[in-house]
Amino acid sequence: MKKYTTRILLAAIFLSVSCLATAQSDSTSVPYGNNPAAGHYVKVKGATLYYEEYGQGTPMLMIHGGLSSPADFSKNIPVLEKHFRVIAVDSRGYAKSSNDLDSLSYELLTDDMVQLLDKLHIDSTYVVGFSDGGVVGLYITAKYPSRVIKAFVSGANYLVEGLVDNNFERNEMTPEKVKVDSMWIPMRKEYAKLNPNPDKFDTQIQLIRNMWLRNPYIPKDLLVTIHKPVFLLYGDRDAIKLEHGVEIYHLLPQETTQLCILPNTYHSTFIENPEMVNMLLMYYFKEK
Repeated sequence: MKKYTTRILLAAIFLSVSCLATAQSDSTSVPYGNNPAAGHYVKVKGATLYYEEYGQGTPMLMIHGGLSSPADFSKNIPVLEKHFRVIAVDSRGYAKSSNDLDSLSYELLTDDMVQLLDKLHIDSTYVVGFSDGGVVGLYITAKYPSRVIKAFVSGANYLVEGLVDNNFERNEMTPEKVKVDSMWIPMRKEYAKLNPNPDKFDTQIQLIRNMWLRNPYIPKDLLVTIHKPVFLLYGDRDAIKLEHGVEIYHLLPQETTQLCILPNTYHSTFIENPEMVNMLLMYYFKEK
């Protein structure tokens, strides 16, 4: 598995959650990420965001990974909704959310989430983020600390150099490859089914590529200002360098930061090891 690059793993995640969503729609299970019974839309600056709500209690904003959707959390929401008001959102340009701008950045995604909270009249929330969503989770906690009670982030990095490698972004996400390579065909089809602007698929992929190759994901001088509680999670075979995760841990206050590395787990912690992740989520958000 070491030969796999970061975003090849993410592509595999996308396909797995897409298949999961399809399987759910054909059964009595809840089709997380494409559930009309729980789905809503809200307008933010330059986008219309799709989100789903489940449960009651303290708000919990859940932000998915790159090339994916809230289906990332299909094995977690059923547990969390019994205790929290879960708000699982599609980031701009992903799945069922539009992107009406010609740009994409982690700061823009962060501002989107805060605008969503404003529209829902939520003053503060728990934040759960995976991969790109983990980056956004850290960014919200740094830039808008009053809006975050606690953050739980998995597979987050603040620099391109934190990736195990970036060959996928550089070589497999070029405009030419996206148009012809077979790995993009199911993603294009899924995008066409879900997104209100399916003709923007190629544009969105290039916006994501540029974001993934642009330093820093979060400015270091902003990251170090975080003082709210943060739980950092990685797999011991993660697509993020473990030393980078440890670096982030040491940049944050030791008294409010926890670090956990799951054994025999790759990047997609929520999908690969849901029982352990659910236990950690409940432990962390229920502790005083």
